[in-house]
Amino acid sequence: MTFRPGILALAALALPQASLAEGPTPEAQAELDTCVEKAGMVDLDIKDCYVELANTEDARLNLNWARLLKAVGGKSSEVGTALLAEQRTWITYKEAACKHYLYAGGTLNRISGQICYVELITRRADELADLADFYQETYSPE
Repeated sequence: MTFRPGILALAALALPQASLAEGPTPEAQAELDTCVEKAGMVDLDIKDCYVELANTEDARLNLNWARLLKAVGGKSSEVGTALLAEQRTWITYKEAACKHYLYAGGTLNRISGQICYVELITRRADELADLADFYQETYSPE
């Protein structure tokens, strides 16, 4: 099948665009910076700072998920069912993606693993926010 450039351009315009404010909120980033500064050179304390950020980002992810499901008419709608399957697959990926750091040994690898985990959650939280915005505009433009 061959796609014409005009059709690809139209398809690209229909996709949700990445938000300008990606990543942890400025408040969450400030809390992380303060925590890491207080931890000094203690690796396990630094890892705990990233655990806290992961919890903050996970809460943001869950809020964006709820907003997305509301925008598509719930998890039993056609789009909601597809999104639920996608989210379950993403959770499986998230749980496996950074484990290799744990097997490499050492506290620095544990920090790297936690940073990897935070980055996954943050990207997904951003993606869900973008999708929620997209579907809110699609299903209930004002």
